[in-house]
Amino acid sequence: MAGFQKLKDYIKKTMEQEGDERRIAFGFALGVFISFTPFFSLHTILALVFAFLLRLNKIATVAGAWVNNPYTVPFIYYLSYKLGAYLMGWRVPPPDFHNFSFKVFTHYLKFYGVPLLLGTSIAGAVASLVSFYVMLYSIRALRRRKRRKE
Repeated sequence: MAGFQKLKDYIKKTMEQEGDERRIAFGFALGVFISFTPFFSLHTILALVFAFLLRLNKIATVAGAWVNNPYTVPFIYYLSYKLGAYLMGWRVPPPDFHNFSFKVFTHYLKFYGVPLLLGTSIAGAVASLVSFYVMLYSIRALRRRKRRKE
């Protein structure tokens, strides 16, 4: 469970950052949204690119991008796919890998990729909205405690 400890450490480091608490929380929320995208191997790179382009806190954005990790991704993607398929009204049969080819792959990409992208976008938007307010509240509470100690 070293991955969870590393994520916890990054989130703590994020909350202790100096700067505007809303921008830190927004960076974290953007990272959370990115973590829900189906571009699993690109989450950290995407987080850094968007943090740089939007001038957000890079540590906060990367910490948010690591919320969805190898332990949680199968569940998140499966539930997101089911949500997307439900919203689209699609009933997709399980894939048949007996006659697998590039043509079959592109066919499956359409029928499995589109609902997955829709579901992850919706789930990511909800998770990022919640994480924005949780992080904002947490940063403010941490700073209040710090001021009281001083």
